[in-house]
Amino acid sequence: MATHQEPLTEKGAQHLDLFMERTPHTELAEFLEQTGARLGIQRDWAKFLDTYPLLLGATCPQPVPGPTCSPTTPTPRATPG
Repeated sequence: MATHQEPLTEKGAQHLDLFMERTPHTELAEFLEQTGARLGIQRDWAKFLDTYPLLLGATCPQPVPGPTCSPTTPTPRATPG
């Protein structure tokens, strides 16, 4: 199923032109060298994460208790109803 794409807007074209002016052009040899370096770093990270798995999860949006809060102090619970 083919999708219809809108042509590049004038603002989009200006943004692309500005990006191209700021970005230095590279030759094929330099591009391949940089790609090889990026893949090497990616491979090193993969090895590192195989050795030391990283578990990312949600964080609690509640503030961290202050120094006056004792870990043995019971936390008041809301009563249902």
